[in-house]
Amino acid sequence: MSGMNVKGLPFESQKPIVGPNFTIFVPAELVIQLKGQRVEFDIKAGVFGFYGFDHKINYGNLDRGIRTYEGLQIVNSTVTYKNKPGYGYHAGAELTVYVTNQLGISLETNYLVGDSNFPIQGSYIGSNGVDAAETIQLSDEYQNAKIDFTGYEFSIGLIFNSGGGGKAGPPKRKRRR
Repeated sequence: MSGMNVKGLPFESQKPIVGPNFTIFVPAELVIQLKGQRVEFDIKAGVFGFYGFDHKINYGNLDRGIRTYEGLQIVNSTVTYKNKPGYGYHAGAELTVYVTNQLGISLETNYLVGDSNFPIQGSYIGSNGVDAAETIQLSDEYQNAKIDFTGYEFSIGLIFNSGGGGKAGPPKRKRRR
């Protein structure tokens, strides 16, 4: 994956400023479940929390954004950040089709909207190509940066039911006599 975008900067970037990283994602959701003989349809909505580990700054994309915003020819930045946990909300649907009593295929999609504070500090060396390069401190606007955790999630899965223990899967069909 290419990484996550950062919003709240003084410039917009279509390319990710951070990433790749590892993220723990914990949802809590309410589900309305519609069940048939071999099909289940779930409508889901809820909230989530997340925390990204081991963020990497994509200096190429950050420097391009600063260069365009400041109207410079050359930029080389050095930044630090404070990683914070984030939260948001989501909604989606899941369709599960049971091929047999023990095997089901699940298709799920969710739309997530969330962010986490990601204040950035540092400086950059910049030049317009004519004057000598100078070191410039990042403005306070970079303190408003946030990791953007907004987008679609698509999942395809297999559900295996052992048939033993609890009542799992769709109800078994009754035989006519």
